[in-house]
Amino acid sequence: MRGTPSFISKHEINVAPWQAPVLRARERAGHSIYVYTLGILESRVNILRNDKEYMVISRKSKKTAEDWERLKEIQKDKGFTRNDANKLANSCRHHFRNRKRFRHGMRNRCSIETPIAYNLGNRAFRAAEKLLYGKARKLNYHKMNDSIMLEGKDNSHAIMLKGNTVCWGGLEMPLMPVNPDDEYMMTTFFAPIKYCGIKRERIRGRDRWFLYVVHEGIPPVDKKKHPDILGEGRIGLDIGTSTLAECSKASVRLHELNPSYHDDSAEKRRLLRKMDRSRRANNPQNYNEDGTIRRLRKGEKRDWKNSGTYVRTRDRLQDSERKARVKRRQEQDILAKEIISHGNGIIAEKMEFQGLQKRAKETTINKRTGRYNRKSRFGKAIANRAPSGQIEAINRKLGYFSLAVMMADTAGVKASQFCHLTGKCVKKQLYERWNDFDGRKVQRDLYSAFLLMNLGASLDAVDTERCGRTYGDFLLLHDEEVARIRALPRGNILHWYVK
Repeated sequence: MRGTPSFISKHEINVAPWQAPVLRARERAGHSIYVYTLGILESRVNILRNDKEYMVISRKSKKTAEDWERLKEIQKDKGFTRNDANKLANSCRHHFRNRKRFRHGMRNRCSIETPIAYNLGNRAFRAAEKLLYGKARKLNYHKMNDSIMLEGKDNSHAIMLKGNTVCWGGLEMPLMPVNPDDEYMMTTFFAPIKYCGIKRERIRGRDRWFLYVVHEGIPPVDKKKHPDILGEGRIGLDIGTSTLAECSKASVRLHELNPSYHDDSAEKRRLLRKMDRSRRANNPQNYNEDGTIRRLRKGEKRDWKNSGTYVRTRDRLQDSERKARVKRRQEQDILAKEIISHGNGIIAEKMEFQGLQKRAKETTINKRTGRYNRKSRFGKAIANRAPSGQIEAINRKLGYFSLAVMMADTAGVKASQFCHLTGKCVKKQLYERWNDFDGRKVQRDLYSAFLLMNLGASLDAVDTERCGRTYGDFLLLHDEEVARIRALPRGNILHWYVK
């Protein structure tokens, strides 16, 4: 079953009042196992970084097969392998054996079974690997009240779905009734199950428990709503911080990423200030006279008291963020379905969005206005529009058909600078949204998508002959799209790209 296509269905669990404390206790146990494993792995990452031989080999620009084997041997000697992480998590779970609040109806057993502990260990190892390889600056230790996913390995041990009932460690919890008219949810009950996971979500100030079922196969599709699941032909995608330009034989579009987004930063600031005032009023012992948080003495523990007003305000803030996250995911899936219906050979540029989020280090002056440029980059736009999440959504949809987004070499192609008519590259400023080809203006993002659609087989250079054959049809569709954008209501973000 490993490596086969899979999809997830989400079901709410009907948890009885006496079952909720047991689930919360098991969630805290899983959280402790994860944090314990992650802490030891972080110390072993520091040991590897202090190993001279390991660092000398890892800093080589070109590594041989022998170098990779030696790196693996050193990691194994220092106890930094996936198997070591699983052993750490499995040893920690025995700490919760025979504790009544973690189990129900079991004797001499631990509520956190070995498959669940192994999954937590694997998750901690993946996080520590990112720290070791420089893909993360620090590890994120979840707070005790944060929810954590607890997953099994299959549907025959630990967390199991039997018919319409969730069985886990002596607990039997029915699922909430499903609408019989919901064709998608009714069909998922007949799909083979790989494994299940349970997670708590706080919705409108109340804890609710959900079962995540990982099924084998392709998710069911409503043929009436989506008659064409996967199209044919090439598609070029030019991804930006807030938009996605698409070009295929039949469609040239400039999509707004997450169009349902609305700026609620002012409301969030008000809620955060209200929370801060409430916390300061209820915990004066934790603050200095100048308003800063008091430093702890050795052996001292800080105690925070949260009032009912603070908890309700916090739940309100978390609920707004949850709604925005769910809506953003829906918008990504809708756009991904639309794009893959136009073609199956999707080409996009590699983009380092983390670099675009960082603040500029040098102070510069704008040549046009003479004012100082802001050092802030595109952090908020990337957080609100999630361009990398959109590419992941397209990749996930293509994965059901054993396909993937083909990534072009950004430095070699230079889609935003290249002109197929002259074969030359001309640098442009960010505010320059149009290409001028002998008096014929072409929108910059749409033209970049056109070039990506017409790359060569190696995806490192533009095929100018193919561009010549398709350029005429592209211009017709391009003009229709520009006219559509200009007819949109005033204030639409796409107007800036065609002004």
